[in-house]
Amino acid sequence: MDIFSNPEIIWLIAGILLLLLEFAIPGVLVIFFSFGALVTALLTYLTGMSAWMQFFSFVIFSVLFLFLLRKRFLSLMTGSKDIDPDEEFVGHKGVAENDIPASQIVRVEFRGTQWSAISEISILKGQRFIITGIDGLTLKIKPLIEV
Repeated sequence: MDIFSNPEIIWLIAGILLLLLEFAIPGVLVIFFSFGALVTALLTYLTGMSAWMQFFSFVIFSVLFLFLLRKRFLSLMTGSKDIDPDEEFVGHKGVAENDIPASQIVRVEFRGTQWSAISEISILKGQRFIITGIDGLTLKIKPLIEV
């Protein structure tokens, strides 16, 4: 009997690989898909679910774990009780690579990634800015006045 012909073994291996992948990818996201795969492995072992039910179970449990546990995991990792994943950049600083006109959405680089950003006050090229909020995927920034 080939070990890889058992779907519960395949789900178990997928769950373990996804769990290991979480350590390589920051952001506390992949672990919930790992949990979904592990639950699916257990349910497949116990019930012998069909392939489409296995896939359905994986998707449902992964999304369920993601929505129910992500905020708790983030707060455990950061030590904060009230962390909001959308506000994790607030208070961080960056440097404007180009002039940023007031009230216009522009692209800025922050932590090696390009982001949309908007500022109520113009920011000159080379000037430091601070992130004051986030609206969807757009960073709200303002010039950093250093004393």
